[in-house]
Amino acid sequence: MSQGAITTAVPGTVSAEEREALALERERPPLIGEDWLAVLVGGSLIALVLSGLRPVLARFAWGTDTATAAALLGEDNLARSAQMATLVLGPIIVGAAVLRARMQAFVPAVLLLYALGWLAQALAGHAVASAWGLEYVLFGLAVGLAINHSVTLPAWFREAVRTEYYIKTGLVVLGATILFDEIVGAGFLGILQALVVVISVWTFCFWLAKRLRVDDELATMLSSAVSICGVSAAIATCGAIEGGDASASRLFATIWTAPFWRMPAAVKESSSAPEALYAGSVAM
Repeated sequence: MSQGAITTAVPGTVSAEEREALALERERPPLIGEDWLAVLVGGSLIALVLSGLRPVLARFAWGTDTATAAALLGEDNLARSAQMATLVLGPIIVGAAVLRARMQAFVPAVLLLYALGWLAQALAGHAVASAWGLEYVLFGLAVGLAINHSVTLPAWFREAVRTEYYIKTGLVVLGATILFDEIVGAGFLGILQALVVVISVWTFCFWLAKRLRVDDELATMLSSAVSICGVSAAIATCGAIEGGDASASRLFATIWTAPFWRMPAAVKESSSAPEALYAGSVAM
């Protein structure tokens, strides 16, 4: 995603010199590349948590007698959400400054974006959504589509729409969940087995995609998503092959929405094995 493509409305009273200065400011290259910046921002988040900054997670479950909407919107829960926003958005905003974002627009826009993410989490936390296995990602897509197709987004808000920056940072944080002792515990044979499974599944998926006349770009991202870890792997692959936004969007929508309607509550309650398959399909 080209950061230089972000534009803003300039009032008609702005002089030509000011217009030129603003254009030059937008064209300034970032201080470091987005990939390395994501590593630094993600590493900073991990370091903050390791240093003891561990805010209590907000509770999003509601819609029952014991978990009500009043508790969701209560002072304590909102305070927890604000603490998490401070922890996460602090390094994100610093990183945006390194990317030479227009901070007077980025800061309020990313706060609004965080609020929309909180709304998606809240919708997914309702008892009915939880029973059907509808994850927050689906509600995030729905909220985004509804807003984008019902109102004209202001230019200042688009300054914070930096999808790859956020997901790359999230990938770094996600990698911290893989503990070294788990890798050691798996041993050589466990690692070898994982490699064989990933390579074989990737190869078969790519072959099948080509048989179905899927283009190379989408086939590569789809194969990585299926064989490794879903959207996270697809994002990493998209960046590595410099894939287009259109192919990535189609793939993400397929991964995020396709599993949500597979055998909901009945499968979850039947036995432990189908429950695991259900959970895996939702998390795919």
